[in-house]
Amino acid sequence: MAYDWSATTLSTLESIAAIETEINLRSPSGEDVTLADEIDIASATNPLAGCVGISVTGSQGAVTLAVTAASEIKIADGHSLTVTFRDCATLTGSYEEIFPGMIVYYKRASGADVTIDADTLFASFVVPDSCQDYIKPYITSSASNTGTITIASEQTWLSKITTAKLMIGNMIQQMLPELIGGYTGSTPEYGLEYMRVIDQDGGDVLDIIANASVFDLASDLLTLSLIYEDLIEVPEDVMTRKSEMYHKRFMDAFANARKIINLDIDRDGDVDKYRAKSTPMLRRI
Repeated sequence: MAYDWSATTLSTLESIAAIETEINLRSPSGEDVTLADEIDIASATNPLAGCVGISVTGSQGAVTLAVTAASEIKIADGHSLTVTFRDCATLTGSYEEIFPGMIVYYKRASGADVTIDADTLFASFVVPDSCQDYIKPYITSSASNTGTITIASEQTWLSKITTAKLMIGNMIQQMLPELIGGYTGSTPEYGLEYMRVIDQDGGDVLDIIANASVFDLASDLLTLSLIYEDLIEVPEDVMTRKSEMYHKRFMDAFANARKIINLDIDRDGDVDKYRAKSTPMLRRI
């Protein structure tokens, strides 16, 4: 069976937390939580009806709340739809505005209905550091409006894992011609021209990597670097130093991983070349 880079998982929330336990304090378990599940906006005149509060304890700044049209939404001419969030120190207490007058989404139809297609993400909100431990959506609509809304939390760290894999993939793709050429006994068809052919053949050029797991550690370290880069508040703070430290460790781990890549060049599921070796480049300091 041929290898599939797109289906490869390099990092998980558990793997990055195994390196940096502080991540457990800065983000929830990693499971998305639904705050409002297909709420009918025609009956959402009671702002809190059908919506639940969730704990964001210790994860302020690490969670994004996504507002999606579960079905096609129509805001009737002359009417409006408002979505915002309130916070509270306890789950069952009185929820108040996080910031005075804060609105995450507001649209008033004037002259014609406003339509939002189903499955469209039309608003998002990153839970701020100043937010209290519980948060709840607040929806104000009209009986003339139609459609349903789903609001769910999304873990910011998951997006960093995705970004790290994309960055690593780009770095690997740039060095593959050198690695293929560095194999003892390699033939011309394993050169850059052949890579272009398989890239245009409906497959991902990265599918020729037979042991993508060698980049797992590099991915964990790059993910952590990206996370701490996001948490930087002022230059040269502790988050800056952590981001730089993890990026340096990532570069070292990536350099080690590239030395032991196995390639399935013809993508038939069998490794063609083992343990690529390339001549280190001399860099002028």
